Amino acid sequence: MKLQEDKEWLPPEVLSALGEERRVGVEIEYAGVEAATVLDVLQAHFGGDRHALTRAEYELKNTQFGDFKLELDANAVKQLAGLQNKVTAAGINPGAVEELAESVGDVAMDWFTQAAEQLVPWEIVSPPIPMSGLRELAPLVNDLRSAGALGTRHALRYAFGVHLNPELPALDAGTIVNY
Repeated sequence: MKLQEDKEWLPPEVLSALGEERRVGVEIEYAGVEAATVLDVLQAHFGGDRHALTRAEYELKNTQFGDFKLELDANAVKQLAGLQNKVTAAGINPGAVEELAESVGDVAMDWFTQAAEQLVPWEIVSPPIPMSGLRELAPLVNDLRSAGALGTRHALRYAFGVHLNPELPALDAGTIVNY
């Protein structure tokens, strides 16, 4: 796709002050689909290597556009999942009591994550994508819907969105103030 072909939906300034095509970071919020399924869909579209950071944060690295993130969009959940990873990584394992506590912690984290998913969206965070590549996200959204992804219209408690974070066309004070 060329920038010239899509002028009707592009902003007036498609190039940066350096003469390069502007990029846009995209955030897509949804519910109803497990992280593993979404990672399958992302990987099918853009390639890359999966990395589980915690039960609430994942990365898809080295895709055609760069690194995608998938996260449960609540800091408290991400912090709790990160804390659990630190305890596990510390290798604390002196006996059966600690193993039982770790197992209980795993179950509790699963329950907590499942409960949070009822109110908190999962969020796909894209790397900066050239404006000419934005149309490649449309099939991704369609495949997420086919996999069962739910949006705002599916429940009153869902107030999800798609956020576009465009690169500024220039970094002078006037441009920054206007944006």
